[in-house]
Amino acid sequence: MRNQYLKLLIIPMLVLLCGLLVTYLFWIRTDHSMMLSCHSELFDRNAIQAIDSRHTLVADISVKGSKAQVNYRYFNLDGSSAGNIIMQAKVDDISDDNRHFRLLITDKDVRLNDEGSTPAHLKYLAYVNGLSMNEDNLPALNFEVLDYDKSKDYAVILFQPSNTVCGCQLIKV
Repeated sequence: MRNQYLKLLIIPMLVLLCGLLVTYLFWIRTDHSMMLSCHSELFDRNAIQAIDSRHTLVADISVKGSKAQVNYRYFNLDGSSAGNIIMQAKVDDISDDNRHFRLLITDKDVRLNDEGSTPAHLKYLAYVNGLSMNEDNLPALNFEVLDYDKSKDYAVILFQPSNTVCGCQLIKV
C-alpha cells in the first residue's frame, strides 16, 4: 500500500521536473543576445563601368531573444551612401554549436540612393526577400560561422542567400 502511494507521488513529481527542465532548456536556447558588425568589399563583374562595380557593405546584426534586426548599409567608393536595407526578423533556429543561425524576415525597408549606382547585392537581396512576405512563407537569412577567433571576438561569416562572406566583429551586449 505504501509503495502505491509512493509511486503516485513520484510519477507526478518526475513529470513536473521534466516539464521544468524542458522549459528551462527552451528559455536558455531562446535567450540569445548578440551584436555583430560585419564588413565586406563587393565587386560586380557584370557591371559596365568599373566605378559601378565596387561597393562596400556594412552589415549590422542585432539579436535579442527571439527577435532580430539586420541592417545592410552600402557605400560607394567615395564613401557616399549607395542605399540600405533594414530588416526585422524573428529567430527561427540557432544550431547547438552556435555556428548556424536562421532568421525569418518579417518586415523590410529598402532605401536606394538617388545618386550613383545601386549595388547588385542590394538589388538581389531586395528581390529575394520580396518574393514571399506572408506569414506562411517568410523569407530566410542564414548565417554560418566559418571561422571564429574568441580572443579577438572576430568571426568570418557566410551570409545566405546572397553567398557573401564578411569579416565580423562581435560586440558584447
